[in-house]
Amino acid sequence: MPIDLRVDDVSGRLAGPFSLIGVRVDTETMTVDIDQVNVDWSPASLLAGNLSVERLYITGLAIVQLVQNSEPVVLPDRLPLPLDVRLDKLELSGFTYRGANSETPFELEQVRLKADLRDERFILENINIISTEFQLSGRAEFEPFGMYSIDSDLQWEIEIPDMPVIKGVSTVSGATDRLTLRTELSPPYSSEANMVIEDHSIRSAYLRPLLYLVLSSTKLCRE
Repeated sequence: MPIDLRVDDVSGRLAGPFSLIGVRVDTETMTVDIDQVNVDWSPASLLAGNLSVERLYITGLAIVQLVQNSEPVVLPDRLPLPLDVRLDKLELSGFTYRGANSETPFELEQVRLKADLRDERFILENINIISTEFQLSGRAEFEPFGMYSIDSDLQWEIEIPDMPVIKGVSTVSGATDRLTLRTELSPPYSSEANMVIEDHSIRSAYLRPLLYLVLSSTKLCRE
């Protein structure tokens, strides 16, 4: 698949910090626009066989899907990394995604996290995601191969018009052939949901049906 990459301006030093301004990526199926990327990293870490990034700031990331993909996303047998990656701070401000058949884009105001990506384990810490409708924070780690074993603890809030804010705590554990989801809602709602999904086709399943199962299994009850 041909890829067209354009960068309007570059400033700083390759040894860091440096900035990319006006990044545009075009493919046959999507376009990606980034207002600015700021990177501060340690080139010397490459000598030890890893990539150490102190700060990665991304401002104004917009993705537009040009062609609707009718096939489900299938996870590969392994997510290969040429190097171990240590990312002390990732901050994304202003994210939008518009599907090929969608009139309203999905938007996030801010994403922050810390990542330690190794061949045998991906660890995401200090996760903080903010949108106009919800907030999500917590941690997650998973094996980037095989059945993609996962373990995560998340706290979240959802705002619905004319209703009290819905706050909850969720955990996801297991692997793609057997996932366990546990959710507990805080007052003024009283709800707990425990669900086990056993399906060897989860690796190639759509996200929307999974979300439907999670939501339909949770009953909201006012105390």
